[in-house]
Amino acid sequence: MSADAYQRLIERLMELEDMLLGKAAKSALSQSQMVGAQTFVETLKQLNNKQNLGEDWAVETASIQTKPADAG
Repeated sequence: MSADAYQRLIERLMELEDMLLGKAAKSALSQSQMVGAQTFVETLKQLNNKQNLGEDWAVETASIQTKPADAG
């Protein structure tokens, strides 16, 4: 195989990888969901409780300002 053919092959492989990554990102985005600040903070608190990360982290988490009515 010539160097030129090999270079074209590598470039095409990179294009195909980019296409696959783009499709994977679109799929992940369509399956994800946005959560509001309140939900985010509550989830952090639950993780803290499950992981037993300590009082300092819990205090910092509890002090995060959230938007009213979980406005996100």
